[in-house]
Amino acid sequence: MKLFMKGMELKDPHCALMVGELSTDGRLGEPNMELALPAYWQAAEAGVAQAQQRLGYHYNNAPEAIRDVELAAQLYKAAADQGDDNSAHNLALMITRGDALDGDLEQAKHYYTIAAEKGYVAAQQNLAALIANNAESRSDLEKSAYWFEKAAENGSALAMQCLSNIYARGEGVEKDMEKSEYWKNLAENTEDPLLGERVANGDLSDVWVQDGLKALFAERYNEAIAAFEAACRSNNPAAFFYLGQMYEDGIGVEADFNTAFKLYVQAADLDYPEAMGRLAFFYLVGDKVPQDFKAAANFHMKAAAQGLATSQCDLGRMYQEGIGLDRDLPMAANWYTAAANQGNALAQMRLGQMYRFGHGVDEDFGKGIVLIAEAANRGLAEAQYEVGMIRLDKGQKLYNPSIATHWLSEAAKENYAPAIGQLGNCYEHGLGIEQDYKKAAECYTIAAKAGIIGAAFALGTLYENGLGVEQDYREAGKWYEPAANSGYPSAIYNLGRFFQFGWGVTPDFAKAFELYHAAAERGHAMCQLLVGQALLIGQEGTPVDETAGFAWMLRAAEQGVVEAQDEVGFRFLAGRGVAADAERAEYWNRQAAAQGHPRAQCMLAYSLIRAETADRNSLVEAAKWLILAFNQPEKLDEQLSGFINQEWQNVCSRLSEADINEAQQQADAVLAGE
Repeated sequence: MKLFMKGMELKDPHCALMVGELSTDGRLGEPNMELALPAYWQAAEAGVAQAQQRLGYHYNNAPEAIRDVELAAQLYKAAADQGDDNSAHNLALMITRGDALDGDLEQAKHYYTIAAEKGYVAAQQNLAALIANNAESRSDLEKSAYWFEKAAENGSALAMQCLSNIYARGEGVEKDMEKSEYWKNLAENTEDPLLGERVANGDLSDVWVQDGLKALFAERYNEAIAAFEAACRSNNPAAFFYLGQMYEDGIGVEADFNTAFKLYVQAADLDYPEAMGRLAFFYLVGDKVPQDFKAAANFHMKAAAQGLATSQCDLGRMYQEGIGLDRDLPMAANWYTAAANQGNALAQMRLGQMYRFGHGVDEDFGKGIVLIAEAANRGLAEAQYEVGMIRLDKGQKLYNPSIATHWLSEAAKENYAPAIGQLGNCYEHGLGIEQDYKKAAECYTIAAKAGIIGAAFALGTLYENGLGVEQDYREAGKWYEPAANSGYPSAIYNLGRFFQFGWGVTPDFAKAFELYHAAAERGHAMCQLLVGQALLIGQEGTPVDETAGFAWMLRAAEQGVVEAQDEVGFRFLAGRGVAADAERAEYWNRQAAAQGHPRAQCMLAYSLIRAETADRNSLVEAAKWLILAFNQPEKLDEQLSGFINQEWQNVCSRLSEADINEAQQQADAVLAGE
């Protein structure tokens, strides 16, 4: 109740509705209408049909001194116009009594029809009677017979008796004494669901439900259906629910979602939490019924209030993600906690994630891990995968690849594709398990076929390099393609290489450039370099564009690509395609020089030697960079070697032997990794 009160204070209409419900039905003690009415009004004014219905009932059935039929009718109409069957039926009753809408019988028919079409038995029966009593044509009698038959099929003994009379007289139907006798006999042996309440003690319907469950588990489906139907005639909510499951799943009967849905509605009308949870699921997913987040939240609220863990968990997600409810992380955590305390594994995992990252709760990494581990131990594949990934994180104290592969394997047994893909990664790199490229390829194939993009890319690299599979560029490209189509930058880059060099495809640099450009736009540093190079030199017919080319080089340089840093430094120094800037040239040449790029080392030395502020220290540093460049002969062409010799003579002419020795020591320290 405290949880709903808090939500009501925050103007959450669904929480206000639940405060009203709990204050009215006595589940928390004596009914408290002083608390219930303001709560219902808050929800009703926010458009919650169920609250409008509850208020309509209150004002229509209040003691005469405070009864307000006009207000009741307004409230019923507001709810009925939203499709609430109970309100539609009650409003129609008021109209026929002359208490609403000026006693307009056409309006009464309209609202009875709303309820009747939703399977509301009393509305079907009353609509049939209203049409029959005001029939002006055979068409009216046919409509009356139709609704009497619907009510009879839904268990109304009175409708069965009326239908028997209709067939006996041939009113709106072909006269049929056999059908008349059938409905008469059925009526005599039927306990009308519209009559009275179930007996509190010794209710045989509970026995029938148990018999039905025993027969269901023993796969004696006809017996199960008969038992559940018998219990349904006594309005047993569990019977409606279990029979609904049989129709939904096609167990012992032909699958029929519409029948299942109606049975769930009947169980929900009797406050059966599992049925309300199922209806909430249908409205949340919007698969076989129109998606309605508001209805889903309403059903989940009612079921969660009765302790249904799955509804509590789903409410947590709805609050967490703002689905049909205002996003409220603390409220999400509260509902996850309620479900987690009942052992709901999914709620435990989601609550654990909230504690790990401090979303809606105070951050508590340890508590988060414990909750996720509990969910994993309960067999939730998603949680097992999560534990595996935590154990693979080298930045965590819990890093343990062996334990990681255990949990990933457990999740893989449940065919959880992300875990299968990650297990492939462990096999490929020997993480917590013996390296095995063949098993890696097997795992990647399963995960890739299930749509795991990272696995598709990894499988492509195995085929490209012939690891665990025969080298096959075409097969590699086949797997790179779905990853590339999903925007995976490295896959786009690899496909670009295939087109550039003609691996498994016809060489096509224009296509390669297009792919490189797409990956560059997604932040792929190497592709930014390649696009920049192509634009700067007009590679293989690419139109030269030094401005755009330099811009891409700069983006690659900012991501640490040494070749790009060298090129940017050189162009700032030489003023090629960009205004000369000695300071920025030195910055980028220093970045590339520190990564061992020989030309950048030479250019940095060149700048230091010619700086107006050059002193002994800067000249010693210049000598150091020249020594480091000279020690990479495999990377030097004739022109760069000549440049190094020229600058070496220049700097040596300005330094003493001791200074040159110091430069050598500094270079040796760099080479030694000091």
